[in-house]
Amino acid sequence: MFALSEQERRFFEMNYGVKAYLRPMFVDYDKIMPATYGEKISLRRKWGFEEDDIIILTYGGNPLYRGVQYLPLVLKRCGNRKLKIVATSLPTSWIRPLRERGILALPRISDAEYLELLKLSDLFILLLHPAFKPLGIQMSVAEALAAELPVTSPSLIHYPNLDKVERLGGLIPYIDDLHKAHKAVSTICEAISHLHTFN
Repeated sequence: MFALSEQERRFFEMNYGVKAYLRPMFVDYDKIMPATYGEKISLRRKWGFEEDDIIILTYGGNPLYRGVQYLPLVLKRCGNRKLKIVATSLPTSWIRPLRERGILALPRISDAEYLELLKLSDLFILLLHPAFKPLGIQMSVAEALAAELPVTSPSLIHYPNLDKVERLGGLIPYIDDLHKAHKAVSTICEAISHLHTFN
């Protein structure tokens, strides 16, 4: 068995009694690069966004474990008319209800399309259930960091330099109740208001 972080390796060995080997995740830094200003604007036009929209990207996957149900709350509490949230890789049953609440909900898309969305976005968020805690930093978070997007996610707890996490976007709690969801949304709103300060 392979693990993506030392914490995940220990978790597998302690809880499942199997020998796990560390294999850090691979992000192709030749493919995932920060967008130039011109590229970002061009991609926004291609996808139907305005130049001055504030675009948040998230990866849906298994929606209940990735906090997709809280995206309308983010839009309501942090939103202004320029805030747009894009959620990818969603099951069909989630798309229409989220779109009705103002979220650009998408099914699984190609890697090339996902890369375009990374490049046109201003912030990447990933809301996670505590079941993800032992699994290390999520691949979508690592890809967003490679694209030099600010990131707000609980999986940043696995970032090698925890003292620098706040400069990346923001550490939020793993969410298994509404109180933690509201706390996470407050941190996301704060990140949106300080997008220009992240590096």
